[in-house]
Amino acid sequence: ALLRFPAVPYGIYPSSMSDHTEALCGNEGSTCIIGTPRDCVGEECGSFIPALVFPFLALGIGLFVHPISKKFRVPYTSMLMVIGAILGVLGCSVEMALLTESLKIWAHISPPTLFFYVFLAPLVFETAFNTDAYLFSKLFFQIVYLAFIVVVAQVFLVAVWQLYVIQSPDWTLFTALVFGSMLSATDPISVTATLKELGVSEQLNTLIEGESLLNDGSAVVFYEAFLDAALEGSSSAGSVIVRLLRLSLGGVAMGIAFGLVALCFLAAVYEMFEVEVSMTIVVAFLGFWTAQSPSMLSGVICNVISGVMLSAYGKRLVSPLVRDPLQKIWELLSWLANTIVFVYAGLLVVAYIWSCAGDPLQWFDYVHILTWFAYLNLLRFVLVFLSHPIIRLGNKWYGFKEAAVVSYSGLRGAVTLILALEVGGTGELPSSVRSRVVVWSASIVALTLFVNGSTISTLLHWLGLDVPDPVKEVVHFGTYAPFIHPRPLSLILDLTVFCGSNASPFTSRSA
Repeated sequence: ALLRFPAVPYGIYPSSMSDHTEALCGNEGSTCIIGTPRDCVGEECGSFIPALVFPFLALGIGLFVHPISKKFRVPYTSMLMVIGAILGVLGCSVEMALLTESLKIWAHISPPTLFFYVFLAPLVFETAFNTDAYLFSKLFFQIVYLAFIVVVAQVFLVAVWQLYVIQSPDWTLFTALVFGSMLSATDPISVTATLKELGVSEQLNTLIEGESLLNDGSAVVFYEAFLDAALEGSSSAGSVIVRLLRLSLGGVAMGIAFGLVALCFLAAVYEMFEVEVSMTIVVAFLGFWTAQSPSMLSGVICNVISGVMLSAYGKRLVSPLVRDPLQKIWELLSWLANTIVFVYAGLLVVAYIWSCAGDPLQWFDYVHILTWFAYLNLLRFVLVFLSHPIIRLGNKWYGFKEAAVVSYSGLRGAVTLILALEVGGTGELPSSVRSRVVVWSASIVALTLFVNGSTISTLLHWLGLDVPDPVKEVVHFGTYAPFIHPRPLSLILDLTVFCGSNASPFTSRSA
């Protein structure tokens, strides 16, 4: 089965840049320099060093942008997309020697699953691993409802809007469902950062983060099932349902397996920084790759499950001196992935707009960007407020003000971009579909980051939620008492004995 895994990301190595790549939108006469692939095959392409220029340039850009975004309170990822777009304009209009070669390689990566395999694994695992496990469990019913029931409704309502209102050419039911799945993955990173900064209720913050974590999994599962159906050309409802069940349930089983192995391993070692950190990295990447390719399951679901398991039980097994650095390392890996993805998205959007202008993209396709932005925000508000009685069950702190914040926090981010970039490189789909998916998705991500992300603090102030409630904080502090309940503690002690830990669980691992 491992032989089926695409071990070599072809687009990174010049020797693979052969005739299976084509100009963006099939426009060989495009005036965009990076819109056409390099004119070489195999050894003619020379060294792979040009491929390394762009990612390190993106990280260098991030080093300068990050402190500036903090100082001026502008969403970091939004600034990256703007600079990526500027880089795209330069790449399309100016010959820049080695940098142009690098941009061409990255604009025509093949297979397009490279971004999916390399960048999605750390982003999903980091979110799951740093989740507040206790509050996540208390809000699990509401999070699952938002991440599955609401996502299903949104996927189909987006598809209906595309097919019967937008009515772009060459779109089928399954390609519209693929698009709906992509746009259902939320990434409220700038919203949750603002909530934490202002000291807003931890329950509200965990509800938003937890929904984002699980709906990434559900949205990607729908995306994969519908993309397979779109590529096949015709699929029955039964075959799609079977795919969905295989991807989701198989991903859960794979995540539990990797999570249990990691817990046993962490219970058996103590004060081994390199080993403990490396174990989480192996679980994140090997678990994702094993589930996604050889097993044909959902790598995203696998990482969500294994990450949450390590958050709930694994952090207590990690040596005290390793816990803090481990969290920082995963925040760094997530930052690296986000930085490259958002700069690349800005670059590729400009390349697509430049290369596809006139055919297949028309002027009204750019107007549809605003239409989609308004529709998606309205749709989320309607679905969240219709779900208000369900989300409020057992949560007296949740009112209409909190519902407004949850509705407004439906930003799109890295997951949507990665899926859009994969669709953009899928040659089996019509170029008219691929170009619109990339341009619309990236533009919607940018708009939600600029508009929703930068104005969330104003909304919180207007709703009066930007002042921490001291009573709620005391109550919330008290809720952590069950977190050291003997039942989960006994599970950890059993693991240390069962897995053969040499350290005494009562002395060395007392926290």
